[in-house]
Amino acid sequence: MSKNKVYEEYEHIHEWFDAHRDKSLMEKEYLDLILANSPKQATVLDLGCGTGEPLAAFFIDQGYHVTGVDGSTKMIALCKARFPEQTWLCADMREIDLHQQFDVILAWHSFFHLPQSDQRKMFAKFAMHLKPGAVLAFTSGPAADEVWSDNGGQNLYHASLSIAEYQSLLKQNGLEVLLHKVEDPDCGEATTWVAQKQVVNHLRTGRCQCGAIQYKSQGEPIALYVCHCPECRKQSASAFGISLDVKKSQFQITHGQPHFWSRPTSKGDQMRCAFCPECGSRLWHESVPNVKDLLSIKGGSLDQSINLSNAIHVWTKYKLPGVVIPESAAQFPEED
Repeated sequence: MSKNKVYEEYEHIHEWFDAHRDKSLMEKEYLDLILANSPKQATVLDLGCGTGEPLAAFFIDQGYHVTGVDGSTKMIALCKARFPEQTWLCADMREIDLHQQFDVILAWHSFFHLPQSDQRKMFAKFAMHLKPGAVLAFTSGPAADEVWSDNGGQNLYHASLSIAEYQSLLKQNGLEVLLHKVEDPDCGEATTWVAQKQVVNHLRTGRCQCGAIQYKSQGEPIALYVCHCPECRKQSASAFGISLDVKKSQFQITHGQPHFWSRPTSKGDQMRCAFCPECGSRLWHESVPNVKDLLSIKGGSLDQSINLSNAIHVWTKYKLPGVVIPESAAQFPEED
């Protein structure tokens, strides 16, 4: 039994779980709210999708496309057999980075299997994978606690933060609570959350130090990274590099023409780096080939301030002594 990989226990009880999971759609109030706040033929990311019934099945019946993620290979195998036209991934929800945004994210009766520290980190990942105006629905406990309970003969770990901390994490990540109930008697005594990502103006501008090169970026950023690798320390001449990932198709040079320098990456691609030929400021990077339409703006070149409290920290094995990473931040010893 492990509280860090509860999904491994479901390998032993997948049939029991499938037989005993209530499929009466007692969650209907929350499902209807999600439908009312999402477009037709929306995309759903179901984190901890289980066997695909009843929640994924409900959205599939509505014409939505579901991407289901679960750490149990046997759960995913059942999903693939039942709904082969959907996308099913065997993965730990804490480790996903799909470079895609969704209209709906579900973490229903799954999120609470994560340790408290991992739950805190997940909110930045939720926000990264949500479109503006998209909906997040998850369940938690009624108060900060850790408990174990018998499920089909397996002792499973559950955890919760406090109601106040969940509210704070949602607000920090640009999510507004639409509906929240503590131990809802009409939903199996579940403590429920439905929140919506706020729509904000994402126009950003930036420039080099001398102003010879200027640019603008529209649309919501994909992700914000703090990288501690030696290459980023050198290019930033600082303790780490800051990269704001945006869509290249929404990026435009508004003044001047940069020069470029390329270097190999750890994945065997080339990193094409833009800099000002006058003052030498590094401005943005992109991979070659750029199959994901991504461009990484160097954070210090932006005119607007960046809030680093929810940044994803990568290559932390190279972190310099004395650099403090927030406890709630997602962090990876290498790439995420």
